[in-house]
Formats: sequence, structure tokens, C-alpha cells
Amino acid sequence: MNPSGQWLQTWGPSRNPNPNLKWEMKKEWNFGIDFGVLTNRVTGSLDVYKRKADNLLMTSVKVPSPANIHSSSTLNIGSITSSGLELTLNTIPIVRKDFQWRSTVTLSKVFSNKLEDFSYSSADYLEFGGIGGYGSLGNAVRLYKGSNIGDFYGKRFAGFNESGEWLFYNKEGEKVTADLIYDDDKTVIGNGQPKWYLSWTNNFQYKNFDLSFMFKGRFGYDVLNRMNMFYNNLTTLQAGYNVLNSAINEGVSATYQYSDYYLEKGNYIRLDNITLGYNFKNKNEKWPSFRVYVSATDLFTITGYKGLNPEMDDTGMAPSMEACGRTPVTRSVSVGLNVNF
Repeated sequence: MNPSGQWLQTWGPSRNPNPNLKWEMKKEWNFGIDFGVLTNRVTGSLDVYKRKADNLLMTSVKVPSPANIHSSSTLNIGSITSSGLELTLNTIPIVRKDFQWRSTVTLSKVFSNKLEDFSYSSADYLEFGGIGGYGSLGNAVRLYKGSNIGDFYGKRFAGFNESGEWLFYNKEGEKVTADLIYDDDKTVIGNGQPKWYLSWTNNFQYKNFDLSFMFKGRFGYDVLNRMNMFYNNLTTLQAGYNVLNSAINEGVSATYQYSDYYLEKGNYIRLDNITLGYNFKNKNEKWPSFRVYVSATDLFTITGYKGLNPEMDDTGMAPSMEACGRTPVTRSVSVGLNVNF
């Protein structure tokens, strides 16, 4: 401690000791059915599961300093439960001498994904998902005991007043300016955890030609469009920073505020890849056979989301927050040759 009463770190441990730290423990039950009908032209599996993870590890939990050496520690903070179902369906719709079609559909449904319990917190909730940007916007996700993982927590947008200032609903349902919104006026405004996952793969063969493609999608979740929050704002332009083209005509003129104004439905379906090939087969085994093909990825996406890409990280406590520095989805086309000796 220096003469002014401040603690100065000189030499010592790089982290707080925690003799009570434990490994995470996971328990799971799974009920599954495998089936096949029509002489196995249709096969599949259905699994229903429930999982519980105890002693969840969390880094950088705030602790008092002193008595601790550092102001944050790695602690066991609680437990999470999740449940859902997974369905896989394999079909062979057409089998002919020169033509075959095989199709696979995979569907997953998340019933629940909850923070069942937590401890070692100075408040009665945990927060995740730093919003970033200029100003103290805080965190986008707040979880209480029993909350759904990925709950966006914040203000409810109510429009703009005649001066162009933000209006939000308070807990009584009244429209007030941002300076009259308090913590108990905030609530759950969305959730970033997808409820449904879908993939559909198809493979066709006609004589020496082959064609395959796959669609995939996610449904039932919200995305925090931070790109729109920061760069569709005229105050950002006035500060000398780049903005989106839309900011000139329809951008917000008030300093950006975190609320459900910037939450969008992330539902999408995408043609993820498609490949067309041709096999040159030699009857003489001494000569190699070869296949030429053309393949493309990320051809198109059907979505109402206005950001760069609705598909983003959906793991952790704060899923589906689009980063400001994210790059657009890149469509690619490739041509290849396979040679078999």
C-alpha cells in the first residue's frame, strides 16, 4: 500500500487462488428410436434428450479486492439445463436403372435452455454480451435464476418525440424519454437462441452425372444488429465516422440507445452448397478414371434480417449478437478434377 492508501501490485500471483474450484459435471438422458420402412427406402432416428451441467465455470467473475488479490476470479457459478429433440430422416424416393435420388432431412428442436441456478454474484442476476461502441451501453443479456439462455434484456422502443429523441415504455406502459427509464422499467425484449435447426441434403445420379445440394436454416430467434445500431446513426456521421448509406435518408438522429429497436428476427434458409459432376470411367483398368465437377457455396439466403448475415455464433450465454467488424458472406465457385488410379 502506498502512502495515499492505494494498493499497488508489485510481484505476486497472476490470479486469485480458489481451492474450492471444481470440474464441470454433466448429466444426460437420451431416449432414441431407430426405424426403417418400405424395405428401408425410408430410415431414420428420433432422439429426445435432457441435459444438466453443474459447477459451470466462469472466468472474470467480479470479487472484492481486497480481500482478494485481483478484482476477478474463475469460479463455479451454477447449473444449466437443456432439452430438445433431434430427427433424422433418410429417404430414397427414386431408384431406376440410370437414375437415383437420395434425400436426408435433419431437424432439431430446442425445448428449453435455462440457467437453473447460480451463485457467487453480488447481484441477483448475471450479465453477458458487452454491446461495445461509444458510451456506457453495458451488456445486452441479463439472466436471472430460471431465465432462458440468450435473453436480451433492455428498454422497449416507443418511438421518437418531435425533437427526434428516443421514447421508451416504462413499467406502467407510458412513453417517456431515456433519462426517465430506470432499471425496473427494463425487461426481456428477445432471445438469441434458435429454437429450430434444419438441414436438407439431396443427391442425384443420372448415368455418369451427379448432382448434390444442401439447404440449411435456423428459426425462432432474434439478432442484435449492432452494425445497424452504430452505423445507421447520423450522430456517428457528425462525429466524422463512416456510416451506412441508409443513415443519410432514414438513419436515427439521436445518439444510439440499446433497445428492442435494434433486434430483428434472424430466421433464414440458405442454399449452402451445390455440386455438379461428371464421371469419366475407363473400361480398361490400366487407365485411370476421373471426375470433373463444379461447386458453389452460399448461393443465396432467404431471410428478413437486414444485417450482413443472420447465421452467427449461437453458443455461450450471449448468442446472436452481430459484430460491427464482421465481413459479408462470400459466394464462391470452384472447378475441380478427381483422378482415380
